[in-house]
Amino acid sequence: MAANAVRDVVANDLAIPLDDALRAYVLDPTRRLPNEVCIYYWFYPHRRRVVMKHSVMGFFGGNGASIYGHVFKFFPFGFWIVWDEQGDRSRQFGLRRLDDSSQFIAATSRLPVDLSPLRSPNFPEAPPDTGMWLTADYLASQAEDRASAPSSKGAETS
Repeated sequence: MAANAVRDVVANDLAIPLDDALRAYVLDPTRRLPNEVCIYYWFYPHRRRVVMKHSVMGFFGGNGASIYGHVFKFFPFGFWIVWDEQGDRSRQFGLRRLDDSSQFIAATSRLPVDLSPLRSPNFPEAPPDTGMWLTADYLASQAEDRASAPSSKGAETS
């Protein structure tokens, strides 16, 4: 959550509030997430892994309303880390928030999970018709499982 590419850290001396807040939280176990950070999660029963940093969902006719943050998806969860959301636009998606379960997030946290309705494997990067998704190619990646090679066990050779 708090990591950045080396070229961005070396070449960019601009402060990025979301990254700075996440980095401070990850490096100091006594810190709590700042109020500006909201982490949403959902059941993600897909094998494709997705990482998108610094992405924005915009809304047509929304007078500049947007949701900015990072998206991480890997079986069995999807996470949308949102920074300083104005207007609660993300509430329309009915996602659970990490801090609804506990004020502290740990590897052993218990999270309630809604198994239905299932979200599209392309959520949230394929928004409804009233929205758009903006990201830079080099800040987004996805990976699929490799197709397994046929087993050579039991094959006879001549």
